[in-house]
Amino acid sequence: MKKSAIVFLILLLFIGTLVSAQLIKSTRNEYFTGDSLYVSSTVSAQDKLCRANADSEVKLFVVQNIETWNGGESLEDIRGNPSGIPNGRFSSIKVWDDMKMGSFDLVIDCNDNQNYDSGEPFYNPGFSVVAKRANAVINNGVKINDYSWRYDSEEIDLINEVVSLNALVENEDVAIKNISVKFLGSQALSLEAVEFHVDKNTNGVIDEGDLKIGELITDGTLKNNEIKIIPVDYTVSSGLFDSILLVYKMKDSTEAGSYSAQIVSVTGEGSLSQKVITFSGLPLDSNKLTIHTPKTCLGSMGLAFKTSPVSANVETRGQISGLEGCDNKKVNLKSQFCSVPGGDLKSCTILNGGCEVSISSDVSKTFFACLDKNDDKDYSDYGESISSDLEVVLKTEEPIVNIVNESNTNDSEQEVIENTISPITGSAVNENAQSFNDMFGPKTMIIFEITLLLILFVLVLIFFKLRAPQQIIEDKLEADKKIVEKNSNEFDRKNSTRK
Repeated sequence: MKKSAIVFLILLLFIGTLVSAQLIKSTRNEYFTGDSLYVSSTVSAQDKLCRANADSEVKLFVVQNIETWNGGESLEDIRGNPSGIPNGRFSSIKVWDDMKMGSFDLVIDCNDNQNYDSGEPFYNPGFSVVAKRANAVINNGVKINDYSWRYDSEEIDLINEVVSLNALVENEDVAIKNISVKFLGSQALSLEAVEFHVDKNTNGVIDEGDLKIGELITDGTLKNNEIKIIPVDYTVSSGLFDSILLVYKMKDSTEAGSYSAQIVSVTGEGSLSQKVITFSGLPLDSNKLTIHTPKTCLGSMGLAFKTSPVSANVETRGQISGLEGCDNKKVNLKSQFCSVPGGDLKSCTILNGGCEVSISSDVSKTFFACLDKNDDKDYSDYGESISSDLEVVLKTEEPIVNIVNESNTNDSEQEVIENTISPITGSAVNENAQSFNDMFGPKTMIIFEITLLLILFVLVLIFFKLRAPQQIIEDKLEADKKIVEKNSNEFDRKNSTRK
């Protein structure tokens, strides 16, 4: 009889504990990270959560899940501090924002000793918080327009950016594992490799600082409508987006034709959920890539003038040279830089590596030769522009030499000087100026004229030196005459005094 009573008492306590465990619970058994936790009380309207506690509010702890509660366990709230909730019946109260991953139990600390005591309400089945699966989207990145490419042995550039896409994720980071690409074209496409790069500065081209995240080395040609899965290793952070470029690495033998690509799928893995994440927003198409045959017009263009210096407005020949495989292409001769619109003067068509064009100018000037070697409608590529200076010599009037005599020169001396000078610097120079110009040119004429002036100067010096002795004799006679007159006057004065 005693044994039966003990068993009944234990069963009653167990049932009481079970009932008390259901007095508080979460509104759901599973939540996602970032969600909010709501709890509710199931006691009757007249009952309390803690019957021995007269307070209107009691403390709720959210703690790590424990399989079995025996009593005496220390309570440590996962949020940092417990919540105050009504000590009675209520339908739903929010007690936790932005939940973290894990499994948790709810415990009411009725006597406020921060320990679990047997009989206190708790929710042992608890609830779990799992990672919220990422929301991942692909959309168009930097616009890459239709463009063309050809192999250029003088400026080798094998990289072609085909399409730009933006990858955006939310809720968790996503590690991209692979990207599927469909290749479209007028014929099979021969490539060295297909690559994916993170475009750090979102400018639509591969440059310093960008990161290669995936590569497929092709072992032949890519047929029209063929799909390739390209392995990728890159993590996109939650709440951010990354710009990713699909890049073709060309061959020098890539066939001419029209091509495009389509991003079919992007697949990754959530860093928290560990779930497979498929990006939405696909497929995404590229614009058209036109590949031309390799460039055959080669060489560094030269420009030289057949005659330089040349007289003003006299025609000379501008000679274009140094080219190979450029026959039938047109070279424009301009008065300003090739990159500046306008200024075209004349043109010639290349034959056997060069051509000539007539040109004249009234002043010295720089001329520019411009040739579009690769047919891309500019002159900015290797060997497509060159400049050269044409020196122009201007005609000058001959100087007229005038001799001005000093006031004390007598008429006869003036006549001698003028008769001496006139044949040299007067009419003789003027009459023969044109013939001298024709024979010797402007520079020679100037030297000749200076020489004549020097000769004239020497003649004048000789003339005055020859005249100097006669002047000395005349001056001496005049002085002696004055002395004789002085002596005669003195003699007359003395005789007059004696009388």
